[in-house]
Amino acid sequence: MTETILINSIETIRKEAFTITVKDWRKEKQVNLDQYIEVWLDHSRELLNLVNDDSDFEQVKEIQSNIRELATKNFWTLHKKEHG
Repeated sequence: MTETILINSIETIRKEAFTITVKDWRKEKQVNLDQYIEVWLDHSRELLNLVNDDSDFEQVKEIQSNIRELATKNFWTLHKKEHG
């Protein structure tokens, strides 16, 4: 029981402790790293419609991995600017 609570607490801290402020056409909001990456990956999922074989699939997965890496770097750059 204690272990479950601790794991849930750590997961909550990881998701909520580090946020940045983003603005879209509607409003300003706080997002965590997972949410930030997800927005960038959403666009790349359309590439799966172009897959014809396994090598195409692997290329799309590599592109998504690169997007995830770039989004992560950008998140922390923005976090550093916002929170010092």
